[in-house]
Amino acid sequence: MRLKGSSFIIPISIIVHLAIINGVLFIFTSETYLQGLNALYYNFSWLLITNALDFYPTKRKETFFTNIHKMFNLYTLFGLSYFAIFGFGSATKVSTVFHVKLLLLIYLLLTFYRIAFYWSIRRYRVRGGNFVNVLAIGRDKNLKKVRKVFDDPYLGYRYKGFFDDSPSKSPTYLGKIEQSFEYITKNDIDEVYCLASKFT
Repeated sequence: MRLKGSSFIIPISIIVHLAIINGVLFIFTSETYLQGLNALYYNFSWLLITNALDFYPTKRKETFFTNIHKMFNLYTLFGLSYFAIFGFGSATKVSTVFHVKLLLLIYLLLTFYRIAFYWSIRRYRVRGGNFVNVLAIGRDKNLKKVRKVFDDPYLGYRYKGFFDDSPSKSPTYLGKIEQSFEYITKNDIDEVYCLASKFT
């Protein structure tokens, strides 16, 4: 079985995000950052909020602008949690303006990484990385629409063909539906799309 590089994408993004947050806070506010459980609080807040917002992308059609509102919601909620710690009396009090600028720096770096992430993953897929093998079961007018998605090189799909009980001269026709099960097990197929109209 092929090892899926995509399984590392989200963990890497989480690590990079936390590295940016912790790095900036440690460099510019080491007193506050190292006081008590503040460092743990910052990290826990980020993980809790991103999980609640389902922030990290899992769909191949995700782009920088997909669900961009989640990014602004995340920044808003993390900002509130960041300032909330001062109300606990466990942090060194400094200028509010300074902390706002610090948060803006963090957000700028996070946004830059988000842009670089989507740019690099698209380039990686175009060059053949992070791909999935897919096939369709059934054929109707919707198959052409599905093919447009599969044929987009930026999404990393490798379309193998389709199975249908009605014979076809199409070069992507693989045989009858009953033959699909054997093909799937022998050809490392990752995703199977069934045309619902053929099974209703």
